[in-house]
Amino acid sequence: MRAWENPAHSRRPAVTAGSLAVAGGRMIYDYLESPIGQLLLAADDSGLRYIGFELGRHPVWVGDDWQRDRVALTGPRAQLDAYFAGELTEFDVPLAPTGTDFQLRVWSALLEIPYGETASYGEIATAVGKPESVRAVGATNGRN
Repeated sequence: MRAWENPAHSRRPAVTAGSLAVAGGRMIYDYLESPIGQLLLAADDSGLRYIGFELGRHPVWVGDDWQRDRVALTGPRAQLDAYFAGELTEFDVPLAPTGTDFQLRVWSALLEIPYGETASYGEIATAVGKPESVRAVGATNGRN
């Protein structure tokens, strides 16, 4: 059974030592300069919640109660740096995306696509049990 086919799979694994060092349920953030522009990374004790741009179609803004913590996000930043340098194809940072059940299933399906391969929105829609939802898969992918 693939992750997105398991209805119990709605949360990612708990944060492990060395990947993210967040305690107390607070949201922390930092920035990463990347070849595609400045990225905002945000996480809590469940895992990495957001990677995004502060500007663009689906901006991610720093919350009033978020705390900047460069040290706690060292693991995700290092993995993204290695990815952009062409040195990493698989990530092990725990993820904790927020979305509808459908969005979470689509995002889990995206994680199953091997590096360097592609899958159409139709293939993903079928894989998550909603073959008629091709456009919704496209919209969800755009929010990924």
